[in-house]
Amino acid sequence: MPEQVIFIRSDQYSFVKQGIPAVFPTPGLKSNDPKIDPVAIFKDWEETRYHQPQDDIQQPNLDFNQA
Repeated sequence: MPEQVIFIRSDQYSFVKQGIPAVFPTPGLKSNDPKIDPVAIFKDWEETRYHQPQDDIQQPNLDFNQA
């Protein structure tokens, strides 16, 4: 999804602009179960949790093999 320029919008980007190395972990978008659509799960998370009040360490993991 390069059109979303996610890395430039990330929290890490401010560090990178100052020359400080930073990692940008992302979930894989693959499942062993053909009935699971990882892209749909990720987009739902992005729309309902990402940068919302509930976007904290307590939120559930994105586990595409258990969804």
